[in-house]
Amino acid sequence: MKKMKDHFKTCTVYVIAFVMLISLMALPDDVYGLNNVKMTVSIKTFNGKYLCAENGGGSELTANRNKVGEWEIFQMVDLGKGYIALKGCNGDYVSVSKDGKNVYVDSDEIGQREIFQLINLDNNKIAFKTYNKNYMCAEDGGGGKVVADRKKIGDWETFELIETGDDQIDFEGLEYIALLAANGKYLCAEDGGGNAVVANRDQIGSWETFEIIKVDRNTVVLKTSNGKYLYLQDEEDGNINAKATKISDRAKFVFSDLGNDRVALKASNGKYVTVEDEDEIAANSKEVNKWSTFKIIKVQEAHSDKCNLTAIPGDKSVSFTWTKPNNTKNIIGYNLYRGTASGRESSTPITDFPIEGTSYMDKNLESGTTYYYVLRAVYKDKTLGTTSNEVAVSLKSRITLSAKAGENGVNLSWNKPSDASSIVGYNLYRGTASGRESSTPIADFPIEGTSYTDKNVENNATYYYILKAVYKDKTLGAASNEVSVKSGSNNKTIVLEVGSKYMFVSGQRKEIDPGKGTTMTIKNGRTFLPIRAVIESMGGEVAWDASDKRVSIYLKNNKIYLWIGSKTAKVNGASKESDVAPYISESGRTMLPLRFIVENLGCEADWDGTTKKVTIKINR
Repeated sequence: MKKMKDHFKTCTVYVIAFVMLISLMALPDDVYGLNNVKMTVSIKTFNGKYLCAENGGGSELTANRNKVGEWEIFQMVDLGKGYIALKGCNGDYVSVSKDGKNVYVDSDEIGQREIFQLINLDNNKIAFKTYNKNYMCAEDGGGGKVVADRKKIGDWETFELIETGDDQIDFEGLEYIALLAANGKYLCAEDGGGNAVVANRDQIGSWETFEIIKVDRNTVVLKTSNGKYLYLQDEEDGNINAKATKISDRAKFVFSDLGNDRVALKASNGKYVTVEDEDEIAANSKEVNKWSTFKIIKVQEAHSDKCNLTAIPGDKSVSFTWTKPNNTKNIIGYNLYRGTASGRESSTPITDFPIEGTSYMDKNLESGTTYYYVLRAVYKDKTLGTTSNEVAVSLKSRITLSAKAGENGVNLSWNKPSDASSIVGYNLYRGTASGRESSTPIADFPIEGTSYTDKNVENNATYYYILKAVYKDKTLGAASNEVSVKSGSNNKTIVLEVGSKYMFVSGQRKEIDPGKGTTMTIKNGRTFLPIRAVIESMGGEVAWDASDKRVSIYLKNNKIYLWIGSKTAKVNGASKESDVAPYISESGRTMLPLRFIVENLGCEADWDGTTKKVTIKINR
């Protein structure tokens, strides 16, 4: 009997151990309930920095941000029993590297390395315990790298969860707002309401202004300038317009606070409003991502005649633009007033007659002087409207610096200023943080010309640059605009998706068949597309011989010849058989088999059957 009891105890121990092991393994989606997101959070380190999914995901996890934006927001997925997963804004999960040391945001599914145990500490602080029983750590308490190789919890392994989205939004003073979308454009109710809603405006006017009507807590209704309401027209497609004449459930939107004046809008179908191709908007995203994020802009005095004045200085003139008042009735034009001291603009406008339209260029200026301007609407009865905001501007020799990553470094270029005759060259300054460029230029002597390639950079690093002119008397000009650029890597990637007319070349969106709108398609089980733009993005060339309907592909030392309608191809002089033949589409486009070409060019490719995406990697 004693032996049987001992045997039973031993079996019980094994069963418990097995159950514990299973609970730590990645289970199917329906077990963990991956869509059951408990909260949206930002994660603060010991020294007050925020964890950041660089580029929104697909790269390393860092701890160097001072404020919360899209890349610093994570969806915390409750896996049960104290275990969680963290999803970045692009949908990738936080993952520990295979060696158990580093942390990335690059996994498209939850497995063992994407699971963390949430350890509750004192003072509302937490720690993240990894699958291999180590702890996540923000090096130096924050400000740099995040690792996952610590054996015990200290200050650097302590974090604070800050819940976003569910916090009640303070709508105090937000009677009228504009919404700035992720594409840099403002949301607009066409015709002021009664038509489509788009996100394609560069400035705020009456059509881009919405009155907030609070329903409860974070639920609001958005009213257009002509009294219509934003409305979910189709719950399945998520189409949104501004045609509603009364408030209903479909006109109600829940604002989720994402921090830093940014919000997400959830429609009555439970999905988030997202900016789509062609700047259209629809409520079709199940989760918050980059394209479902909007910045709230407070609009003052939405029904007044106060204009918003902006100025852009040139070498010899200043260009002005301003917004129309929400109510333009009886306005015949605008008076622009100039002065040389703030608040001391002349009472005489700079033009004899009111300016028609919403722009003007002032050419009667002297270099080196700061001018101040205000604007007022002029009515038919000759009365004047409310004074606009004041803008200050001065004419200086302006240098506009631009930068982009190249294969051999960072390529920088700039314009030649108007006083170039007294300039002997240019000093270029580099730094690794905004506003922190070195005081020592990157070249020993002033750069001649208006371009330069900085080759002393590391791959996948972000650099900041400013430029100063060097004059004959050895004095320096004013600093140019600051530019930032992330240097390239030794590998280029091209991502294509079946049914899409776009491809992503090292993260940059381009058309597969520029100007034609052709999409990658599947025929007879094989993927076909017009190949020219893809090959040129790889650094190769494509030629077409109409006489024998031959396509020639050249990349590095590789040559591939394919003929329309033939399964026989030539690869570097040798005949090879493909299981499908190139063809001409109904729209007249030459469609070639992608897999055959990629494999015979020696490129590494990943074929994802779930998403129908192809990722091609090219070694430079």
